[in-house]
Amino acid sequence: MRVIATATVLVLGLTTGLAEAQYMPIPKTFQPSLEAAKKREAVKTPPLTAATPVKDTLYRIGDALGMLRDIEERDSVLTLDFKGTGTLSVGGVSCTLANFRGQLRYSVPAMRIDFACAEPDGKPGQRHVQVIANAMAWDEARPGGAATPMPDAVTDRLMRLWALPQSVYKAAVIAGDKAKTTLENGVLYLTYPLPAPLNGTARVALNTTDAIQLTMDTGEKYQLSYWIDRVELRVGNRVEELTYTDYAELNEPDYRSEVMFPRHIVEKRDGMVVADLTTQRTNTYNPYVVMPLPVNVKEAYPASAATAVPAAIPAGGGARGGGAPPAAAAAKVATPRTADGHPDLNGRWGGGAGGAVGTASIQGLDKSGNRVTFASLEDAKASATKIFARNYTARHANPTYSERDQGMTDRYRDNLNPPLYKAEFWDRVQYLDMHGNYLDTAFLCAPVGLPRIGAPVRIIQSPTEVVFLYNNRNMWRVVPTDGRPHGKEDDRDQTYMGDSIGHWEGDTLVVEAVGFNDDTWLANVATAPGWFHTTGMRVVETFRRDGNTLYYGYTVYDPDVLAEPWVVGPRAIQLNTTNGPYNEDPPCIMNTRPMVSRERG
Repeated sequence: MRVIATATVLVLGLTTGLAEAQYMPIPKTFQPSLEAAKKREAVKTPPLTAATPVKDTLYRIGDALGMLRDIEERDSVLTLDFKGTGTLSVGGVSCTLANFRGQLRYSVPAMRIDFACAEPDGKPGQRHVQVIANAMAWDEARPGGAATPMPDAVTDRLMRLWALPQSVYKAAVIAGDKAKTTLENGVLYLTYPLPAPLNGTARVALNTTDAIQLTMDTGEKYQLSYWIDRVELRVGNRVEELTYTDYAELNEPDYRSEVMFPRHIVEKRDGMVVADLTTQRTNTYNPYVVMPLPVNVKEAYPASAATAVPAAIPAGGGARGGGAPPAAAAAKVATPRTADGHPDLNGRWGGGAGGAVGTASIQGLDKSGNRVTFASLEDAKASATKIFARNYTARHANPTYSERDQGMTDRYRDNLNPPLYKAEFWDRVQYLDMHGNYLDTAFLCAPVGLPRIGAPVRIIQSPTEVVFLYNNRNMWRVVPTDGRPHGKEDDRDQTYMGDSIGHWEGDTLVVEAVGFNDDTWLANVATAPGWFHTTGMRVVETFRRDGNTLYYGYTVYDPDVLAEPWVVGPRAIQLNTTNGPYNEDPPCIMNTRPMVSRERG
């Protein structure tokens, strides 16, 4: 096979941590992430004299934990990954842990804990992998490995899942108006029924007197408080009590997400300590965490067990790209057709058409350190002491928040429908995402590739071919639709966009692309969180027009690394009838300075 573009970032099968970047070495140390606040200090606040309303209480909890993101302050925590040490009761016997890892995925909801007790010589002993997903529990020989159904463990594992701090907020939101607050001896308590199928209650003691006061660039001060101190869950005769202390940002210093997690966790079951954990490190940037349901486990439970627990995420994850949906239902428009009878795909689709650089207003700091808006980039360069990288309306008018919020919400949207990799590649995906500033070739001005580039902004259709134009690095594709096959295997180049051929299936144009290099990553909605592929990837896209709406979707086949085909869409894209210019995408100019942070906003 003739290869014209090879820049393999990772050799398939390398273990996590041994990766080498093709274009830029990964430094051993990184510059710490920017501090979001100009000043951060611990303060004491007076005890409450009356119970805070439930709505305000939940807001304070979610805000303190770093769950409420973007200017809408929406719960954006989908997945968590944390590691720790300490002691854990196994079979009624306490053991010192050689390692411990917990993972959560709230869209199921599901939790996996993976641990081993230390042998007398300090080495890890037998590995224990315990999973709960919805109302189904099972053990695994290794994550994603051979599974054994554990129906008797469902209640205990669901109680442990719902007792974690971020889970408390989500469960109380699910409870709705059944959640209540009371003030007892100066302590604020939040109570609510546990999510189905658990028939029980939660009682949560909140610390409202210890606060972290943040002073932002604007001078605004606000406090993080209402920490979850103690959670007591009661289901029948079972009582689960967890105590949390020392909340902190525990991600890597250069990978901050502003999500807080307790450093110390003590779990009691029926009055006996069953876990005493110290959290060492977290990944709270909505990392790649999946809990696929093994076939034998699915067969061991009734069908209702797969949907018995409500999803612990907000309804509707939002979407980006492809043009804004119509504000109101548009009148039905007949689908135009070409002379050969196929739907006419010609036109400009979606809202994107590029834009001029340097003409928009820019936010930054003036010589007195005040946040101001400059009329243009040129004005900012002449007068600002600091120019903010993005011009978003940010939470608390803080540009660092806008960057981290984007990183969180992008991964939230993407990971609602992630490709399912084979289990041996799960950690590799996380590693690639964390080091994306070095390993994502799109950061190095390479084409983003297919299918990450998304739908075209312009389609030009003839009886024998379709041309796709993209407002991304000024890319284009010519897709024959005259019935020709792909070129012979030894003549097919490995490229960023692959070799494409198309055919019609009824009113749907089906485009198959093969012959890719493995430099690029996959993407769903917003970003590419470490989703790699091989040169054996095959992408099948579908284009269907209904009136003035184009429905675009695709399926990725890559059996060497994916456990199953990855299906995305279709999503609706509106015909753009404006007569605006098609502005050239500005050239990508790589910064010659080495990147010093892994944080990807």
